[in-house]
Amino acid sequence: PSKEETASMVNQFQGIASSNSILMNSLSIRPLAIQPTGLKEIVRPVGALRVSMNLIGEYASLKEYLKAIETNVRIMDVQSIQVKNAGFTTGPYEYQIEVDTYYQL
Repeated sequence: PSKEETASMVNQFQGIASSNSILMNSLSIRPLAIQPTGLKEIVRPVGALRVSMNLIGEYASLKEYLKAIETNVRIMDVQSIQVKNAGFTTGPYEYQIEVDTYYQL
């Protein structure tokens, strides 16, 4: 997108979660530093947002959630995933996920 479009991004994350039987407990967003490209006349700079989410669901649902993020129209990179309750043999599990998403300035 040509700007942050935060509301649209939150709706995408929530829609992907609900369509994959994942409960989104929390979501926070923080801007990341803009990296200069060095090609000011050719390439517009890219901004990035770090999205941190706390999700609850079964492991199979998480895999489908990650596939949907991977193929989303907005470019997203999963930076980290932490699993809580991982010692239990049955779910649901709690996941802390950090995703970077991008936009043009």
